[in-house]
Amino acid sequence: MGGENSFKLHYEVYGEGEPLIMLHGNNEDLTIFYEAKEILQKYYKVYLIDTRGHGKSKVQVGDFHYLIMANDIYSFIKTFQIKDPILYGYSDGAIMALIVALDKKVSISKLILSGINLSTTDIKFFQRVKLELKSIFVRDKRVKSLTRLMIYEPNIDMKLLKKLFLPVYCTFGSRDIVKKSFIRRLRKNSNFKIDIIKGKNHSNYIVNNKYIAELILHYLQSEVKVS
Repeated sequence: MGGENSFKLHYEVYGEGEPLIMLHGNNEDLTIFYEAKEILQKYYKVYLIDTRGHGKSKVQVGDFHYLIMANDIYSFIKTFQIKDPILYGYSDGAIMALIVALDKKVSISKLILSGINLSTTDIKFFQRVKLELKSIFVRDKRVKSLTRLMIYEPNIDMKLLKKLFLPVYCTFGSRDIVKKSFIRRLRKNSNFKIDIIKGKNHSNYIVNNKYIAELILHYLQSEVKVS
């Protein structure tokens, strides 16, 4: 599909049923979900996407911005006429997924977010220092630009979360890079269902791991039972 600057998003589709779109994190690609899709494709039509500048979705190196990357996902949904998808995002993918849901240009049935932050200050100090150092010393222009993205964005007002009228499920590791104080504020200022995964960090229950599929299934099946 065509997007900003006439590039094309690479994607893969597995299974049949209700559509589930999965978005990876910064400097990763769709293959991090291969373990999870082996389970999820038995129940859903799973769309795995390489986001702008990642994997096989090539784009001329320049500045990356979450709003533009989220618009790529919006365009993908519109182009392929995907009706009321479940939208899952991990880390940077969670930020894009939330922006798509907040913009309300397309209908999202459910939103599932792992390790999200709304601003750079929601990330623990030591991790921000690591990003600053990486942005200085890394030579690869694409990686440098993607690292700077995490230093300066996102900037999402938490007050906007009250305007989301759809089921939202969030997961964080108990040893996540996201501040616990942010998670407490998120509980207080949203209607999100939030789970803290004991003993896990930001990524090790998601990347190349079936556990995230089990969490997603457990949440979605409980939603079906309630409704």
